[in-house]
Amino acid sequence: MKKLFTIAAIFGASAFATVAKAQTFGVAYDTVSFLAPLVSTTEHDNISVTGMFGVNLKWTVMRGDFPTDWMYNTGGGSTAFCDNSGCYPISVDTSGTVQSATYTSSSSDFHMLINLVGATSTGTHYITVKFMSSNDTLYETYIVTYYPTYVPQVKQFSDIDLYPNPATSSVNVVFDESLDVKTVAVYNIIGKMMSMYRVNGNSANINLENVNSGIYFLRLMNAQGDVVSTRKFTKQ
Repeated sequence: MKKLFTIAAIFGASAFATVAKAQTFGVAYDTVSFLAPLVSTTEHDNISVTGMFGVNLKWTVMRGDFPTDWMYNTGGGSTAFCDNSGCYPISVDTSGTVQSATYTSSSSDFHMLINLVGATSTGTHYITVKFMSSNDTLYETYIVTYYPTYVPQVKQFSDIDLYPNPATSSVNVVFDESLDVKTVAVYNIIGKMMSMYRVNGNSANINLENVNSGIYFLRLMNAQGDVVSTRKFTKQ
């Protein structure tokens, strides 16, 4: 009986570890693009969790090309990101700071706060947030356009298809034409660019025959070279 109990205990622990490892998360949208008003506005792009247990996430802001006077404490505007634990102002000095938060399926809040009162820079700029768990890495990109005469509006993109995933000799990506994608690039997991392609229309076929097996990121960029969306895939 003792042996049977020991076997059962080991099996139970193994099953628990397998389930725990399988916990994963997602974001509502890869990219949120909006015309910012002058006053403070909030844009949500929430976290979702699959499985029975919560996910411990670390996240950091990869600054992108936000003007300095759109950041916090620069005498112009201010930008902050909020998880379900609190809000964290983002400045030039704090870009890259790693924050931690625990998410369950019922606590999914993540949003950006931006206030451009006092900012003098105009145009379209982006800022990217990187999320990391023990099993996965995801990116959210916020594309913000600010001109004082613009009427605020939000456009969220989730209709970007990447297949097959895992890939073997090539991978296809199909995207909304409104993203104005002109270039698609493949990066490895440490951020080194492996290849880059010019694209026309709303799709591209990426040759992977000379790419080693592993995890990669496909970055979609517009005519200005701004990253409008990122997708992760596996090369077998």
